[in-house]
Order: sequence, then structure tokens, then C-alpha cells
Amino acid sequence: MARRLLQDEQYAVGSSGGRTRTIIKANFVPLNPASRAGARWSARSRTRTVVKANFKRTRRITARASLKKSADYYAHRPDADGEKVKRLAFDVDHDELGREAVHAFVEEAEGEYAYRLVLSPGRDFSEEELIDWTRGVMRELEKDHDADWIGYVHASQTEHPHVHVIAFLDERLDREDFAHLRQQGDWEASYVMTMWHHLERWLEDEDDAESEGSSGSKAAVSSGSGGGGGGSSKIADILREGMQEQDEALQKRLELELD
Repeated sequence: MARRLLQDEQYAVGSSGGRTRTIIKANFVPLNPASRAGARWSARSRTRTVVKANFKRTRRITARASLKKSADYYAHRPDADGEKVKRLAFDVDHDELGREAVHAFVEEAEGEYAYRLVLSPGRDFSEEELIDWTRGVMRELEKDHDADWIGYVHASQTEHPHVHVIAFLDERLDREDFAHLRQQGDWEASYVMTMWHHLERWLEDEDDAESEGSSGSKAAVSSGSGGGGGGSSKIADILREGMQEQDEALQKRLELELD
């Protein structure tokens, strides 16, 4: 993946009654923003990732009760037609977490600060893609702040698919942390799109092969047989090919900017 960094377009913080709301948007440019390419890229290009956040100190008596109410709202917010729906939460290891598990997490999670984050890739991702994307983005907070978190996907009730995350941390996030989240969000969005595109292509090829009477490698992947995991190796090759294509496309776009 081509190396990139983020430049702030807007950074606004408001504080009231112990609550802080942060809204951040950004541009992304090549590694050297002082170069001619960097300046022109910055002027014309923007990241799509949006991060919004507010936090509570967990030592406040009402903090965890408030977070449970937020989780219940995320789980039952009406869809685009106004119909009430029931959503399950997810985390780094689980795709489906019910209300009882979420409330237990909120009650037992450690950390002086509890953040309510809204993460949006700015792309029309499916629910599965949003889950994969969020896990990639949240790795930054897990790595840098030992964060524990759960999330809810909101993909059907707005024009902008997004994820609500409740995260517990030992320290407040700063400007640099949010910049890293946005940067990671754009990278992960590109990766997720590439991964799903090439996996779908692979599955289509396998379906075509099976329809012609060939023994597709999907069976080898599911059974763990077939020459020492050849199916898994093929998937890895496809993903590597996709990332290489992505790098080449970015380089071509940079060259066009310089023409």
C-alpha cells in the first residue's frame, strides 16, 4: 500500500458539563506534503473516513447506566422505513452479542474513559464489510491504548452506513490519535474493498470451474485437504494481487495529477 499521511481540514472540540464532542475531517496526501505532487493532491483529494466522538469518565455514578441506554438505542434504532429493528453487537472476536452480553461488558470493562464513537468509511459498505472495516480501524486503539470495545452496525437506515462503538480506554484521545484513526479508516476501507472484490472473483471462478465438472478448490479450503491448503494459498495470492493492483492504480492517479 502506498504510504500516506493525513492533513487536518477541520478540528472542532466543544466541552460542556464534563462531556466532550469531537468532529474531525481530513485530507490525505502522499508522504511528502511539501512536494508539488503533495500540494496538488491535498488540494483535490479528501479522505472519506469520518470520526465523531464524545466521552464520559467511568468514575461518574451515572456513566455506565448511560452507556447501557446508548447501547440499547443502537440496538433498536428504527430503519429507513421507521420500523423498529433488533441488532446484535459485535467485537473483535464475536459477530453476534446480545443485550445481556453487552450490558455485562459495559458494567465490567476497565478504563477511566468511556468513548462513544461514530465511525463512517464514507462508502456504501454492507454489514459484513462494515464489521471487517471497524475491526481494522479499532486495532489502532487496541494497540496504542489497550482499548476494549463493542460496536453496532447501522447500514440500512441512513444514506451513510456507519458504526456506533463504545470503547473503554485509560486515557483521553488527542488530535494525533484521531488522525491515526482516520488514516487507518481509509487504508482499511481500501483493503476491505479489495479483499471482498477479489474473493468474489475467486468464488465466481470456482463456480465456473465446478459447473464444467472440475474439482474446485473451495472444497479443499473447507475440508483442509487438497495439497496442504492450496485453496488458502490461492486466496492469499489473490489478495496480494489485489493490493498490488491497488498500488498501481494509486501511482497512475498521482502521475495524472502531475501532467
